[in-house]
Amino acid sequence: MLERHTCRPVRPEDEADLFGGLAIDGDDGFELIDLLAETFGIDMSAYRWYFHYGEEGHNVGAHFFAPPYRRVSRMPFSLETLVEPAETKRWPIIYPDHELPKVRWDIRFNQIFAALASVGLAVWLWQRFLG
Repeated sequence: MLERHTCRPVRPEDEADLFGGLAIDGDDGFELIDLLAETFGIDMSAYRWYFHYGEEGHNVGAHFFAPPYRRVSRMPFSLETLVEPAETKRWPIIYPDHELPKVRWDIRFNQIFAALASVGLAVWLWQRFLG
């Protein structure tokens, strides 16, 4: 299943840290976890993605405000770690106590930046072609 999802063979050295070894981040991580949960009927309510991998793409706001995956220590897990949830139907990792802000300020920054850039572009286009 992992090899089909990642389109590459899982090597022995990848097995100690699946997401790190297979360079899985962002949407690929979410899709893989969803696939595992669906395939094996695992309750993933205790799963916290940001302990295992980061996000895809360029997050300008992350230069100013730490996203969730930079606020906690990374916790790799192995292929062997996935055996227990397949058998018990629940996510086995217990995460350390932590607190995340209620608002993702990195995302808010990106939204404001995009809105200002859009307004700036609209003004420039207006002046250039209609002004």
